[in-house]
Amino acid sequence: MATGVVAAEFGPRPKPFYLGVGYVVLGTLLSVCAVRETRQHVMREVPLNAQPAGEPLSQRAVFTRTSLTDPDLSAVCQAGLVNNLNDGMAWGLFPLVFAAAGLSLAHIGALAAIYPAVWGLAQFGTGASSQCGCERRCSGSMVASAKEAPNMAACLTSLRSVAVALGAVASFTAGCDDAQDDTEARMVDARPADARPVDARPADARPVDARPVDARMADARPADAAPPPAPPPPPSGLIEIEACRGETGVNERCTLVTNATACVSGPCDRLVVVFSGGEMGCVSGAGYSSVLEGYASRGYAAVCINYFETPEGSGTAPYLDEAERLDLAVREATTGPWARAYWSGRDLLLEGISHGATAPVILMARTRLDEQAHWRGSHFTAGCFFDGSYDQVATAELLRTGARGGSPCMAPVSYNRGLERYCGPGATEATCDLSANEQAQLDTVTEVLPATFAVNDLMMVECGSARPACSGDIIPGAPIERLCTRLEASQTHTCRFVALPNDGHLTCHSNEFDQCRRWFEARLQAP
Repeated sequence: MATGVVAAEFGPRPKPFYLGVGYVVLGTLLSVCAVRETRQHVMREVPLNAQPAGEPLSQRAVFTRTSLTDPDLSAVCQAGLVNNLNDGMAWGLFPLVFAAAGLSLAHIGALAAIYPAVWGLAQFGTGASSQCGCERRCSGSMVASAKEAPNMAACLTSLRSVAVALGAVASFTAGCDDAQDDTEARMVDARPADARPVDARPADARPVDARPVDARMADARPADAAPPPAPPPPPSGLIEIEACRGETGVNERCTLVTNATACVSGPCDRLVVVFSGGEMGCVSGAGYSSVLEGYASRGYAAVCINYFETPEGSGTAPYLDEAERLDLAVREATTGPWARAYWSGRDLLLEGISHGATAPVILMARTRLDEQAHWRGSHFTAGCFFDGSYDQVATAELLRTGARGGSPCMAPVSYNRGLERYCGPGATEATCDLSANEQAQLDTVTEVLPATFAVNDLMMVECGSARPACSGDIIPGAPIERLCTRLEASQTHTCRFVALPNDGHLTCHSNEFDQCRRWFEARLQAP
């Protein structure tokens, strides 16, 4: 339960692991300082239970006897195996089921704590009663555990109810508890079969309905009853937008990666929409996952947008030509079924890095798409963008001479990628003059009027200006500062400029996104 609370407050990594380290240290200290050695008890009991020495058994014989031929040892092995399997399910598998069903980290921690709590309390009854009727209690407890496991999964998947999960965990744990006590009783009761008391209790003849909960509920529903409403989308997952195919002349979908684990019990007031960089890394990029988790741990609904499927797709056209594709993705992210289930519509933060800080800002500067309702929260909207390219000639000049010896950059962003965006495949410096290219000039927005931005509050960040070009510095910082200064000087907009000269282009967003969150929340509190 403590790890769930810590994870809900600070995120799943790394602080919850500190508790585990503390438990290991505490357990070691208790073992060394407080636990008494019991070897002397064993040494005194060995002579009292001495057996005639026999021929030593081989490993094969030990395995055959304990697993197959000796009923007592076989029962011990079977019950122990099932009990350990129950532990693995309760602490390993069920948290994944809970997360898939949309429960928050705090709820998952509470449910995980129910398992040992019920187990420990039930020892007062099951520990003593397991001494009588071992076989039937052990079998019955295994059946109960097996029956409740799929029922719990069905309840969580269909109902998303913490109350239902509590009951299922408690019932499942009770079965585990009986199995554990009966296993221990069998290990102690090693007497011959004819020396053990006979269990004269009648067998439980009631049939066990092992069908999932949903199937049993369907039987109880009147024939003419309306079907239950469709459940909301899962809080975390992938949403693919087929309508993006063909936009910008590229046959690729848009993809949303969602995380609304903080919003299962009720819609969150704050939504952050993160635009991926040109690598389109929302699905596979670990940096974006940590950003979404960081926002979710602070009570946000969070979504990352890949507006292409591949890096090649994102480099085929001028940024302004991507406006319709971006608009489709934002519409789904803020008004689709997932957003309606987990966001109240109140406060919206738009955020991006590199390509994801370039195309949305150019859309705002050159179109009126951002004036639509799905680009705005009902109460407050702001944008925070890391290392966007707002002067295409300046960006090309940095990449043209940034490599060692003054040669063009090749990776992680090549000089030719920018030329081909405006002049087509195979473009070279000799065939592509960006200063005279109309589309490149439309993608340069440092001198646009602030009134063209429907989003009035912005924060713009330059990254890596003190790092080596190409590897650490890819986008020039001066155009970012120039655009932000122009917005701040207006009477209608605010823009905070932040310089991160020592944090490279590839890492500044994942390292410093929390600056956006703090700035956004401060703006929410501003009069």
